[in-house]
Amino acid sequence: FGQVRHACSRLKQTILRLQVTVGFRYLALVSIVYGVEEGIARKWITLATDYVLSDSKPSGFGLNNDGIQRVYVVSDIPWQLKSIYGIASDLYPILGYRRTSYLVISSAIGVICWMYMYITFSSLTNSLALFSLLLLIGNYGIAAPDVMIDADIAEKSRLFPDVLVDLQTLCW
Repeated sequence: FGQVRHACSRLKQTILRLQVTVGFRYLALVSIVYGVEEGIARKWITLATDYVLSDSKPSGFGLNNDGIQRVYVVSDIPWQLKSIYGIASDLYPILGYRRTSYLVISSAIGVICWMYMYITFSSLTNSLALFSLLLLIGNYGIAAPDVMIDADIAEKSRLFPDVLVDLQTLCW
């Protein structure tokens, strides 16, 4: 019990130090993007997508492993283009904000896309192309906020070098 108590105490100290340095709202935003959106949501989406792609009609597409990988090649393109989002957000601010606007817009696009897929699922199993396109758009809604937070963490690390390790730990 002593080791667990010690680890919890260190975690609490780290969180308090980060809260004082970068603020509670920033900690919450990073936790939501990394923990909820990229961590939990992406894993659930992958599990559901694997099921839908491999399950037979009428609830799925009945694809073999080659077909599933073809869909993933297309739908994972947003993860390969992350550097472009970072460059675009630095060069072309929206409403005076370099990352916040992009983070909000891409997250909203992702949420709308995933909700649309949920609501219209029964009709989506008729078109693999539409399903793949929606996966691509939904993945953009996860990948773009990820790169915005990555860039912001790098910037904050330069501004607050005393909590650099803590910020990087928060990301992972």
